Amino acid sequence: AIKRIDDTFQELDLKFPPREVDIAPKLACVKALMTINTLDLLIDGWLSPRMRKRLFGTAEITYDEITGTMHGEGFKTLAYIPFDAVCLNTNGIFQKFNDGWAAVFYKIAEILRRGQVPTVQRVKDIFTRNYNRNYEIFIEKG
Repeated sequence: AIKRIDDTFQELDLKFPPREVDIAPKLACVKALMTINTLDLLIDGWLSPRMRKRLFGTAEITYDEITGTMHGEGFKTLAYIPFDAVCLNTNGIFQKFNDGWAAVFYKIAEILRRGQVPTVQRVKDIFTRNYNRNYEIFIEKG
């Protein structure tokens, strides 16, 4: 039998969707302990250079995994797509969807390369300026 994610959450007695946590108070406490030099290194006031580097590496590796450039085999990372999204697409997941998903990670890496935080809005703005049909298919189906 196929399990839905909310069934798994119910079995584990977890709330679905998980509640949002406001990190602003905790971030304010941490920032109060930082030196001016350390604060100046933060991107958009919160992203550290070390975390930017990790996110950048993850975005590039994920793009390579999705496109198959890493091991010569693409389409292997469907496990990361929420099961509900896969089930909604009764015709299956196609290459254009996969390519659109890969394009998102490519753009995230591009934003990080410019020294910015890859917010949802920044990713959407890039695709608004540079039309990508595969991205549109990914958004429509995902």
